Amino acid sequence: MIMVDIYTDWWSWCKKLDRDVLSKPDVQAYLAEKFIAVKLNAEDKKTRVKILEHDLTYAEAVGAYGVQGFPATLFLEPDGQLIYKLSGYQPKDKYLEILKYFGEREFEKEAKEAEKSDSE
Repeated sequence: MIMVDIYTDWWSWCKKLDRDVLSKPDVQAYLAEKFIAVKLNAEDKKTRVKILEHDLTYAEAVGAYGVQGFPATLFLEPDGQLIYKLSGYQPKDKYLEILKYFGEREFEKEAKEAEKSDSE
């Protein structure tokens, strides 16, 4: 699974997420274990990335995923399909809880349980 941290250089909440959450050893260890982690500057109009067979600048990629506020975290399947978009800052404990929810693919388990209860 891919985790994309979308940030700007000037917004204080992006800096706070880096400083207080993403740089912490336990968060970094979990990211390294479960995700391909990517940082993407929302205002970079030069650096390019290939997503879903499209060659886009970072700024274009941010728009393609509908990100409007920063920081934002995208959880993507390996093929680039969006699973979930998290907007805004979250404190470290909450952020790590969210990472584990996606890293352990709990969202799939919940969907299967909901599907099962709907069919009963």
